[in-house]
Amino acid sequence: ALHALMSSVLGATQAIKRIVWNGKVTSSGAAAGIRSDRLDPVLDQITETGERSDAAFSQSIQGLYQTVLASSLQEAGATAQLLVDMLDRSLYERANDCRWWALAGQLRQALAAGDDPRQAETIGALLRHINGLYTVYSRLFVYDRSGRIVAATGSQDVMGSRIASDTLGAVCGLRSEMDHYAEPFGASALYEGRPTFVYHAAIRHPERDAAVVGGIGIVFDSAVELRNMLDSGVAGRADMQAFLVSPDGRVLCGTDPAWPVGTRLALDRSLLDAAARHGAARRIVEHAGHYCVAACARAAGYREFRADAS
Repeated sequence: ALHALMSSVLGATQAIKRIVWNGKVTSSGAAAGIRSDRLDPVLDQITETGERSDAAFSQSIQGLYQTVLASSLQEAGATAQLLVDMLDRSLYERANDCRWWALAGQLRQALAAGDDPRQAETIGALLRHINGLYTVYSRLFVYDRSGRIVAATGSQDVMGSRIASDTLGAVCGLRSEMDHYAEPFGASALYEGRPTFVYHAAIRHPERDAAVVGGIGIVFDSAVELRNMLDSGVAGRADMQAFLVSPDGRVLCGTDPAWPVGTRLALDRSLLDAAARHGAARRIVEHAGHYCVAACARAAGYREFRADAS
């Protein structure tokens, strides 16, 4: 809009110059009967007035452009920070949930009782009840000391399967009920092969806290919940796209279908590097053949959780 306005001003300036030029050509003709010594000062004054008006308009439009640009950069930066704060707070709650549910007496007693179908049903009923209240999870599951899943919500095809050995080792190595283990964001068989966050906490013996009898895992419904975060941050602004990306620029979730999960967002690398160093960055960049206002904020964690995340 500002470019169109400036074009109109420049068009008017050129029209004035043509009028003045035609006037001087006309006044120079002896047959016209016009005295150039009277007309030329008038034409010069018109030229000078036009140039001053052009300069005034240009200065005003430039100032307005800078104001709009600064406002757009501020809006983009604030939106990026809001979204990353929402992500940090959400992951903090995931860490709290798995630790809290691992303390449930029913789970501790059921796992300590060993391989008992009745205890497995007790665990399954409890997990279904919790999952019905906490819909941000696609699945909750409990596994024994060997890593074998003994109860789960959702499809039961995971029953009897085992969690990865490195994950089991990390969970069994948790020092206290205050600790948890978060798998790196990636594809999970517990989420139909799609990428997500899976959080774990150790379930301890009801009488011996030092003895780990199994663990609980919670599968974050990332495809839905991350998109909800982005949509709420963008808030219906059709000219704005938002992405959650890994430090190397791979998309975890985005509002633009042209960049699906797992692709590397074609964004100025210096923007990501600046955000990694300073916590946030914003600038004008070229993206997909257009100049865009871009902002990036780094996830720093919430309170004591994921403080070293990017």
